[in-house]
Amino acid sequence: MRNTLFLLLFCTFALFGKTIESDEDFTILAKKTSKEKSTITAEENVVIFSKSYYITADYAKYNQLTGELELGGNVNILKNNEEHFISNKTYLDLDDDIIEQKSSFMINGDTKIWLNSNSFDTNGSEYELGISTLSSCDCDDPDWSLRFSSGSYNSESMWVNTFNTRLYIKNTPVFYTPYFGFSANKKRRTGLLPPTMGISSDEGFLYAQPFFIAPEKNWDLELVPQVKTKRSMGMYAYYRYIDTQYSKLKIKTGYIKEKSDYVNKYDLINNKHYGWNIYYERDKLFSKDDHQDGLLVDVHDMNDIEYKNLEVVNKKETYNKLIESKLNYFYKTGSMFYGSYFRYYLDSSKTTNRDTLQQLPEIQIHSFSKDILIDSLFYSADIQYKNLTREEDITAHRYDINIPITLHFTLFDDYLNLSFKEEIVGSKILYGQDGNKDYKNGKYLQAKHMVSLTTDLIKPYKGYIHTINFAADLTIPSGTHKTGDLYGINTTSSDLSPFPVNEVEKNLAFSLNHSLYDKNSLKQIVNQKIKQSILYDNENDKDELSNLEHQISFYLDFAEASNRLLYNHQDDEIIESSSLLKMNHKDSYLEYSHYKSKDTPNSYMENSESQSIKVGTDFMRYYSIYYKEDYNIKEKISNNKQYYFGINKKCWSAGIKFEDSLVAAATTTSKALRQDIIYLQFELKPVGGMSNLKYSKEPKPE
Repeated sequence: MRNTLFLLLFCTFALFGKTIESDEDFTILAKKTSKEKSTITAEENVVIFSKSYYITADYAKYNQLTGELELGGNVNILKNNEEHFISNKTYLDLDDDIIEQKSSFMINGDTKIWLNSNSFDTNGSEYELGISTLSSCDCDDPDWSLRFSSGSYNSESMWVNTFNTRLYIKNTPVFYTPYFGFSANKKRRTGLLPPTMGISSDEGFLYAQPFFIAPEKNWDLELVPQVKTKRSMGMYAYYRYIDTQYSKLKIKTGYIKEKSDYVNKYDLINNKHYGWNIYYERDKLFSKDDHQDGLLVDVHDMNDIEYKNLEVVNKKETYNKLIESKLNYFYKTGSMFYGSYFRYYLDSSKTTNRDTLQQLPEIQIHSFSKDILIDSLFYSADIQYKNLTREEDITAHRYDINIPITLHFTLFDDYLNLSFKEEIVGSKILYGQDGNKDYKNGKYLQAKHMVSLTTDLIKPYKGYIHTINFAADLTIPSGTHKTGDLYGINTTSSDLSPFPVNEVEKNLAFSLNHSLYDKNSLKQIVNQKIKQSILYDNENDKDELSNLEHQISFYLDFAEASNRLLYNHQDDEIIESSSLLKMNHKDSYLEYSHYKSKDTPNSYMENSESQSIKVGTDFMRYYSIYYKEDYNIKEKISNNKQYYFGINKKCWSAGIKFEDSLVAAATTTSKALRQDIIYLQFELKPVGGMSNLKYSKEPKPE
């Protein structure tokens, strides 16, 4: 009987749906229904649904002539499966998509923003708001909220306008503005971005306000005027453009004018700082089918390093005194590789770059391995040309060639690999003189006979798998021809150190590489590599061991540790060592690295030692803290030290960072400055916030 009653009710409501003349066809379900003239009334457990709406209410009245739907008592409206409205009384025009509500609550499922308003009038995607409260935090007791006298919300553009707006932290007002507008999503749009503000004891108040212009999907422009009240003012501009699916273009430029008092106080070289950068990368420029090519342009120019130091927004580069510009292009086929590489360097530690060596350009032609007559006999070739130039001091045109021919086959059912290689290497260096020095052009040609014996073995055990690779390589040079001045062979003049030539001596090299893997997950547990060569000196009838290289790495579920070292037998010293440790347990982590090199009679290295550490933890669900430092042990100088504390909750985040670092400066003394900076960050999600509030002390010479 219950099923029969439900069927009769459903048929009745379906008839109602057919009599409604609306573009938004819908169905009404309820326990009680009645009709008087053109008005249909539904009561008790009312459910209304269509392609755009799902509605529940205590009662509903529908006027067939006007197309208006009146809803009352515990009204819940879900629109387009995104926006949820709650009210006691609602007027809905399904034909024109107009909603009028009193004392309504709305929440957007995507952005998590909710609105509580005393009036809520909707026309399509535009919502007109009365006295309202807005937030994305807990509805009962929000950590923050915006309260305003009137406003609007567009559900398509996801833009919110508010008037007479007060920002409340809990129940305490902390900020007022007559107007406030913001984006409720991450979509690119023209408008103001969050500013960066700060204060410095010597630079004054800092304010940088980015203005973002995005008229099209494939390009945008960002203008960032900035002022430091006691130091400088100027602007940076960023242009980004996507011309094809294989390419992207970025252009940056800027101009900063210093105040004369600041220039005189810190002995700056220039009172104006300017520069530009063009970055462009492109694949498939000329290539088709299975060929590949690529173009990379990354060109920098500036009058001094302060152009980079003063950039506040979008500053991503860490300081490097040698600023590199490059223009690369390669074309690759199945058998050939062609490349051209231009390098131009600006040394920011120098007042002039006339003696800075440039590479304009390097040309490379490489032929991939090809079979000769039989499958096991193949050859390849590599030819390079470099134009190493500068305005002052020695320059050079350098030509290098490498042609190996290899015969490879296996023995003992593939347990052993044997190969014979004949390799020809050669270099020709044509020096450009500077008038005070006279060096003879260098030529070097050498043939090498090589025999290589390798094996790759794998053996499973109960809980793990062991792999081992062993190689023995014998190299015998012959027919060596050398003339002129060659650095590293017959001269040690520092003038020619940028153009070294490596002479290969007769040697026997051994290498061992073995690993343990977990048998179930195939995850690597331990890896060890050892390399050692024996050098044969036929002229002096003396053999010696080259540097012993050893590397070992451990991989655990919560940690990773590795060490690489070089041991010099002649000096009986470890001449280079680098170590890395990473630990991650639950919400805590540690990253530590150490590097050391030693100057010994046979190491050809400099004395240096440095370490880097970062340790932090996330705790109590929302909080994080870390300490980071880069320390030069040899010089006893901390290059950079950071302390950070942050909170990241669902609807807001905040952080504070203390930084003590060396800063490059374009001063007449060319000495770096040390500066203490405090960064403050906070964000009201998704309203926005301050990306960086900075306070810095007066910098001091290091």
